[in-house]
Amino acid sequence: TTQQPRLVKSTLTKLEKISPELEAEIRQQFTAERYGSTLLKVGWHAKQWNDNFFRVVDVARRVDSGVGSFGVGRFYVLLSGTDNDTDNAENGVILDVKFEPPPAGEAVLNKLDRAWYRSTFRHEAMRAVQAQRALTSYTDPYTGWVFIHGAAYAVRQRSPYKASFDLSSLKNYAEFAEYVSYIAAVTATSHTRGTVAHGAGQFKEVISSALGPPYARATWGVAVATVAAKYREQVMMDYECFKDFVQANYTSDNTNPVEVVD
Repeated sequence: TTQQPRLVKSTLTKLEKISPELEAEIRQQFTAERYGSTLLKVGWHAKQWNDNFFRVVDVARRVDSGVGSFGVGRFYVLLSGTDNDTDNAENGVILDVKFEPPPAGEAVLNKLDRAWYRSTFRHEAMRAVQAQRALTSYTDPYTGWVFIHGAAYAVRQRSPYKASFDLSSLKNYAEFAEYVSYIAAVTATSHTRGTVAHGAGQFKEVISSALGPPYARATWGVAVATVAAKYREQVMMDYECFKDFVQANYTSDNTNPVEVVD
C-alpha cells in the first residue's frame, strides 16, 4: 500500500499537532457543500470541488508566521489531489487556512458606513477573499472560506513557487528607490484593477478630479510621504512597547506569566 504524504510537524516547519476533535471539525468543512461552494465558478483554472477527488490527508496548526496577521489562528490542510491537469495527484495540495479579524478601519466607520460594510461582507473571510479576487489578474483558484468554531477562516493555496525578494541584495539608495518604484507600480495597478471604476482610464479621471491642478498633486505627494514617516515612527514605538510587555511577562525568570488564550 502506498503511504500517504503527511505534513512534517516540527519547529523547523513551524507546524504543530492539533487535537483529534479540532482536526475532525476542520475536515468536515472541506466538502462540496461547504468549502467547495465558496470557490470561483468561472475564472483562471477555476476548481470544481469533487469529494471523490479531493480528500483531506492531514491537518496541522501553523505557528510563528505572518506579518500583519502574526498570532491569529492558522492551519495547514494537506489535500490529496493536484493543482493542475498535468501534475501527479499524489503530490497533493497544501491549503493555508487563516482566521480573518476585522480590519482596523472598521473601528472608525460611522453608523451608516458600518451598516453598509456589514451588508456587503457577511464575514471577514468573505471580505479578504473578494479583495484578493478583485486585486489580482490570475486569482488563486483555491481561494474560499470555511468556519471553525463558528469563526470565519479564509482559505488559499500555499504555493510552492512563492518567494520573497532578497532585500539584502540592495546595496544603495538608488537600488532601493528602483525597487520601491516597481512595488509602487504593482500596488497601484492592483488597486486600479480593484476599484469600483473597473477601468484604469476612469480611475485616472477620478484622481485628477479629486486632486485638481498639478501643484495640488505635488502637495498630496508630500502629504503621503509625511504620513508614511509618522506611521513608521508610531510602528517603532508600538514595537518597543510590545518588547517591554514580552520582557515583563514572558521572560524565563517570571514565575507567573500571562496566560495566552488560544
